[in-house]
Formats: sequence, structure tokens, C-alpha cells
Amino acid sequence: MTSTRRTFLTRIGLATSGTVALAGCSGLAGDSSSEEDSNSGGDSATNNSSSNAGSSTTSTDGDTADPSAIEGEVENTLDGAATVDSHQASVDDGTLLVQASVTVADAAAIDGNLLLRGEVWYSKIAAGNDIDVLREFESDQSYDLTTQFPNVDPAKVEKYTLTLEAVTDKQPQN
Repeated sequence: MTSTRRTFLTRIGLATSGTVALAGCSGLAGDSSSEEDSNSGGDSATNNSSSNAGSSTTSTDGDTADPSAIEGEVENTLDGAATVDSHQASVDDGTLLVQASVTVADAAAIDGNLLLRGEVWYSKIAAGNDIDVLREFESDQSYDLTTQFPNVDPAKVEKYTLTLEAVTDKQPQN
């Protein structure tokens, strides 16, 4: 085999193994235990709050990824019909999860489905978004909603934002 062909095959092999390595780099091992931060502030009129709650995990390269270091913000557009009681970030099998416990105070005041919209940020760049929709709910009941971010590196996420809102379930007319 000529040296040019050998070099070419070596480069193809390195490129292929690099792609495989990149495809598997999002696997973080961790637990989903959480710790609520008692210092979370909030505005009770709009139910906006910040929290640093979560669990600690270790990435495969030895760096510590601590979801409790991720700043969390909540915006509630439902004017007291539902409230976000708590929220936290955690990592489960390499997927960043942002979870919220929501209490519905007045189901009749919510026009449509209850939607939790989550977005995660690397510095000032949006890294991903997800939604969780609750189609059936009752007054005076609590529900756990979760947004999932499987393609996001939890160690790089600086903050997440959650928006609680109502959305109608109307289908477009043809």
C-alpha cells in the first residue's frame, strides 16, 4: 500500500472515530435526587421566581456538572389560576430535565390546555426548548410537569426559563 493511500485511510479512520466519539459524548451518569433551595425569591403577584435547585452529577471526563448551579426563572401568565410551587433542574441518564410542580387553583379560569414551556441557555445563546402539556386537570390539584433536553450539555447550561401558560386546542380549518 502506498504511503498516500495509507495516510488517506488513516484520516478516514480518525474522522469516523471522531464522529462516533461525538455521538456518544452526551452520556452523563447521575442520580435524580434533588435539594430545594430555600432562598428562591419570587413575586407572588406574577409568580415569577428564581431558584437554584437540583442534583449533582459527574460527567464522563471527570468534570462535575452541578444542575443546582443552574439559575432558574419562572413566568406565570395565568393570573392566579395556577401557580408554580417549585422547580428544579436535574440530570437523568445524560438528559437535562427541568421539572416544575404546578397547582391548579381554578381550572375553569384556564382557557384550554395547561402548557409549561422550558428553555435552556448557554450564556446568552438559547441551547434548547421543550414543552409539557397537561390536557386534563382539576381545581385544587397538583401536577408535576417536565421539560427534557437530551441534546444539551448540562455542564454548559447557565440558566433555564419556564413559562406557565394556557393554550387552546383548536385545529386549523381547511
